Amino acid sequence: VNSISAMMLLHVLLLLASANVGDGLLNKYCNAPLPNSRPPQGCGKYHQSDTCTPHAPVCRWNSATSECVFTATGCSSYNETDCHADRNLCDWVSNKCVNKALSLVQVHHVHRHGDRSPYSSHVPTLNYYSWNCTIKRDVTVFPHNNIASSSNRFNITTTPHNSFKGTCAQGQLTDKGYMQTHAVGARLRSLYVKKYKFLSSEYNPSEIQIFSASSVRCRQSAEGVMDGLYPVSGMNKGARKLNIQQWNSFEDFTLPNTQLCFGNMTTLLSESVNSKFYRSWLTSTVFPYIQKINELLPVDLVGFSELGVFWDYFASGVCHGQKLPGGLTMSIMDVLGPITRGTYWHNVNHYPPFHKYEAAPLLSQIKPVFEETLAFGSPVKFYDWSAHDSTVYALLDGMGVPPNDAIGYASQVLFELWKNENTGAYVVQMWYNGEVIKLPLCYYQSACPSSTFMTALDTFVPVDWAERCIPNLP
Repeated sequence: VNSISAMMLLHVLLLLASANVGDGLLNKYCNAPLPNSRPPQGCGKYHQSDTCTPHAPVCRWNSATSECVFTATGCSSYNETDCHADRNLCDWVSNKCVNKALSLVQVHHVHRHGDRSPYSSHVPTLNYYSWNCTIKRDVTVFPHNNIASSSNRFNITTTPHNSFKGTCAQGQLTDKGYMQTHAVGARLRSLYVKKYKFLSSEYNPSEIQIFSASSVRCRQSAEGVMDGLYPVSGMNKGARKLNIQQWNSFEDFTLPNTQLCFGNMTTLLSESVNSKFYRSWLTSTVFPYIQKINELLPVDLVGFSELGVFWDYFASGVCHGQKLPGGLTMSIMDVLGPITRGTYWHNVNHYPPFHKYEAAPLLSQIKPVFEETLAFGSPVKFYDWSAHDSTVYALLDGMGVPPNDAIGYASQVLFELWKNENTGAYVVQMWYNGEVIKLPLCYYQSACPSSTFMTALDTFVPVDWAERCIPNLP
């Protein structure tokens, strides 16, 4: 293995550590679990027979549909005391106990793009693997608030600055990546179109808004999700236009963007990486692994960022069934992955002032949408935010639930706004890769009252966010 290959190897190891490497971790990084959804209250909350049956006689398990449903009598047999005691299932309304009646109001789907070629080749002559893409790279950049027509889907063949063997450019969405996002969209269709009858059966642009980070792979991933959510025939595929709003790099709200909030975030990031806590982590955890890799392989790795590129390259290869070079094992990848991605972001964000800002850009966009919907209602039911692993990590970590490993391709966070039709109360439910998230600032409830959730968002989006950051836009 030459020094270049080894160099990339280590960088890949460090980046994918938090991205699920090896038999368990890397596999999850390469193939994130599909989304899921269940009502936050009512019998539908219980998704297995063993969790449903204890709630008889109100609930019963429907083996034909594999769902927990209300019985014919449901909550009606309860007196007031018993009704209030079982608040997840019943409501006391007009002097009688009635079944919870929840309806979906709005969904925000924040997701990482699908599988891609390595994002960088700034480690020189990085050509251990060959990369081939049939989904062509679209080089057009659409500024924020301009509608990007999808009539030219995937047919722009220019691939500038191709540094790898094969046809892929750096960081280009692969065929596998497109199919991953398509599978996510198909699952969303089974949930929100078929199961809940929440979205229309055919694509309705008045119901859906789509936002993309500045990278082309994010825009193409958004298209993949929409193709799964609203499949169309190959003949008509090019005729349908998706209204995608794509930010440029300066206005990209999907990232902890130092360009967006240059004066504050750049200073805070610098203070964070120079903090005693972060420096201690580098000395105790990162540097020993750099030394170990340098001893194990004929490389001379220096610095953390170099490790990131190196790890990403080989992790990307593993995701495509490629073999690791001699000396580099999956167990090493499993250890280094979390260090280079998840643990890195957690330790950078551990610095309290920066931690407060990491999720602020995206939440500053989502929060007013929720506020307007709660106050006045909204015809828009589904928001798709196509972004990066750093977006998903910042969102989870900023809200107090940092993941233990790397953010896999096509990983997703769902925010569901539900309304109790009996009482008019709203609750928010958060999902990550098919699992319900119980937020600390919502007192670890799976159904977070909307007022509590909005108050929690105030802690992540500084009240002076616009004054501090928006004026820094060029």
